[in-house]
Amino acid sequence: MTAVGQGSWSLVGEHEAFLHELASPVTTDRAIVDQYLDAKGRAVVGDLATALESADWTAAGVKAALQAFVKGRGLKMPEVMMPLRVAVTRKAQTKAIDAIVAALRKEVVLERLRHAAAG
Repeated sequence: MTAVGQGSWSLVGEHEAFLHELASPVTTDRAIVDQYLDAKGRAVVGDLATALESADWTAAGVKAALQAFVKGRGLKMPEVMMPLRVAVTRKAQTKAIDAIVAALRKEVVLERLRHAAAG
């Protein structure tokens, strides 16, 4: 996880706040959720949860699984990464989402994806 923010956190407190926010993401901007977790986005994250169940839970393994999912579905990266980012972090902008996903426990990520897919 430290590599995700390396070079951008000037204070330990910023790192702590980032990690705390990832542990319990909340958004007050419902428009972000509505934009990226519409019916298509919910279907993507639901299918992605299933695809990630067998992924090697390392940064490289998650990245490979995400790339295979995108290619296998004939989608563009943003069509997968944006719903994934919002489902997992509740933010439209983050550091590398594959590294963030790999840094979280697999069960946490899969639960967030399934919750987002259910609407």
